[in-house]
Amino acid sequence: MMTLGGRIRKIRKENQLTQMEFASELRISRPHVTNIENGKEKPSGTLVRLISELFKVDESWINSGRD
Repeated sequence: MMTLGGRIRKIRKENQLTQMEFASELRISRPHVTNIENGKEKPSGTLVRLISELFKVDESWINSGRD
């Protein structure tokens, strides 16, 4: 089962973005992206919503892995 951070990493990679480019799109730091992808930090609801809107991915899938 993929983790929340794993799903966010998948979105980033499917959009062919580096962590730096992804961070820039989201207006967050690259270390924050790294920590989220590695499960050391949990993204805020606002950040998950932004990722969902920018990358056209269902918010519930990001949060739970379910469509």
